[in-house]
Amino acid sequence: MSEAARPVYRAWAFASLVCALAACEAPASARLEFDSRPIEADFAYASVRPLLDGTPVVTDASPPLEDVTLLDEVGRPCARGDVEGTICAPNGTTPVGGAQVRASTRDCDGAPIVVETRTDSDGRFLLRGLAVGTVRVDVRTGSFSAFTDVEVRAGGAVRLAGGEGKLCFSPSSVAIATLTGAYDRIEENLGQLGFENDLYCGAPDNYRPARTLLQDEAALSRYRLLFINCGTGVNLRTENAENAVIIENLRRFVANGGSVYASDLAADFVAQAWPEFVEFELFPGANSSGYTASPCCVCGEGDCGAACITAPTTSLRPCPQPNRSPAECRLGSLPVLGRGPVSPAGTMTLGRIVDPELMEALGFDALPIRFNGAGWIRILGTGPRTRVLVEADGAPLMVSFEPDPGGGRVAFTTFHNEAQNDAAIDAILEALILRL
Repeated sequence: MSEAARPVYRAWAFASLVCALAACEAPASARLEFDSRPIEADFAYASVRPLLDGTPVVTDASPPLEDVTLLDEVGRPCARGDVEGTICAPNGTTPVGGAQVRASTRDCDGAPIVVETRTDSDGRFLLRGLAVGTVRVDVRTGSFSAFTDVEVRAGGAVRLAGGEGKLCFSPSSVAIATLTGAYDRIEENLGQLGFENDLYCGAPDNYRPARTLLQDEAALSRYRLLFINCGTGVNLRTENAENAVIIENLRRFVANGGSVYASDLAADFVAQAWPEFVEFELFPGANSSGYTASPCCVCGEGDCGAACITAPTTSLRPCPQPNRSPAECRLGSLPVLGRGPVSPAGTMTLGRIVDPELMEALGFDALPIRFNGAGWIRILGTGPRTRVLVEADGAPLMVSFEPDPGGGRVAFTTFHNEAQNDAAIDAILEALILRL
């Protein structure tokens, strides 16, 4: 998404929405090294601090730094310098707001300290009071991290990347898997940000590649993020053993640090794997009792017998793998904890961002949400450990939670980008991606 298409929504009425998100500069010609691993420091990340607040955090775990000036030759206080810059997505243009920026340095007595801050909604940051010499600047947001070394000079601010001022995440910094659906296209948001991701067919007309991934714990564990589009054909409601394997694999994936995003009709993934965190409205007339599906409808690509293989059929959307499932398995199904009439088709709802960190990262507090169907998944309630990110009229529209201490995050949105065609929806989904 171009910068000109990213408006900043600051008012509660649609008429006052204005474009204000500043553009990042063109990518620097100098190449920086990126690190896709978690930042390997012995300190723990602290809670959110005010923007551009270079408050030193004293710690005895920071590694010693070379080439730092502590005291000058006549014993006067040591020289200090600042580092400023902009953090961007791999596309080089989308600023990353709310990212944590840290530098390990020393005070004038030689004691190790950590100086930290967070980027503002334009991706900008300022680290103050760093010792002169080579300092490593680490950046983290969600599962994404990067670093660069900076030569701090006394009495002024040094910009990143040799004066260009930018540090952007690598396109392959995090391994990402996306399951296609019948409606949503979160992979387009990933592409707009510049991230690489592996696409697995998961829509009702061609879902076996997605099942194959989900049923293979080792294959799933190679990824750090899993995105599940609305309208998936992977039905988790049946009592088949294959579904029990998928649900357990999803739980382990998140417990081991992976994060999952699902939208709208993919609510069953949340309801089946983590039912205590979100309560969804029952679809009128839906049968919530379990049943057993045909083995041909729950097998993966390598597990289906000859009787389950049919001639390839036309897919709703292009997929690299041919669809060879029987017709009975290509009908799709509503989630058991299903659709509730949020609003009549075409209704616009004004969503209010209630999560302070998300609001701070985006720079706006409200956005219009267009529901183009007669019914969408509705959240009735949330558990005590679930964070509501966006709501409308007191009802949650976007939530997230962390099921396991030290594990990953699960996020769910009642809305998605299929019906929106709106820069604010793109912006909030991209911000959510960068926080997973």
